Amino acid sequence: SRGRYWLKATAPETAFEVAISPLLHRAAPESVLEPLATDAERGWILLPDGGRHLTDVVTGSALVPAMATAMARYGELQRRLAPEADVLITLGVADIRPAGMRHRFEEALALAREHVDRHGTDDDRRTLARIEAARETFAATCDRLAASPVPPSLDHNDLHPRNVLVRDAGGIDGARFFDWGDSVVAHPFASMLVPLRSMQVEL
Repeated sequence: SRGRYWLKATAPETAFEVAISPLLHRAAPESVLEPLATDAERGWILLPDGGRHLTDVVTGSALVPAMATAMARYGELQRRLAPEADVLITLGVADIRPAGMRHRFEEALALAREHVDRHGTDDDRRTLARIEAARETFAATCDRLAASPVPPSLDHNDLHPRNVLVRDAGGIDGARFFDWGDSVVAHPFASMLVPLRSMQVEL
């Protein structure tokens, strides 16, 4: 009788979304949905209806400036959350800050090498060799990002237009962001990867 609400049941590996939702709302209440109730044991979160997906109200070439407007708002959310990076990690968000990415690279490489050794094709082995050859370039890039004056923050990590909610085409500057189950703590510029790729797909 009070309108539409949504119950999200998270998977065990994304249950941290329940824990971080109140923090997100405290930091940027105008940019996220307010969690009306949470159950950490079950991994459940009750949310109000946040409107329509951005792609439901904006299409074609108009989607590019609309997403750019939404990303500016998202950048402000990241600025507010930057001081909470350590707290977010404590609550279960994956830590992929640049300073630790050398180790992550080696972990991923070891898993890929194991798979290629068992099941890989010649193409797979050549691809693996190219990745291994990029080790020092990757490390240098991580060092450069770690030294950046821009601090780590929350990266939604799946910020395509369907994870942006608006009331109507005229309300894009009031966009809100949801579905934080893939998020990580990283250099904030990493958040641009998915939106840029999604624009290529949409257009």
